[in-house]
Amino acid sequence: MSFTPEEAIKHAQKVLKLKKRLRKSIIWEIKEMADGSDLNGIRKKYYPGKPNRYFESVLYLIEKGEKNEENKR
Repeated sequence: MSFTPEEAIKHAQKVLKLKKRLRKSIIWEIKEMADGSDLNGIRKKYYPGKPNRYFESVLYLIEKGEKNEENKR
């Protein structure tokens, strides 16, 4: 299954709205899924059919968003 850029953007935006402590935990999970892992079935349950590339894209967008946050300070 493929994905649209809008899906990845929406996912990244949700993560960026989280408090930093929770965000770090979620980012760790996304990194694991980008490497092909399925932590406790999270990937299978919530992201069925999403390729590793989807999670890589979400991570890229999160990192980009965090840099923008830092630049605004």
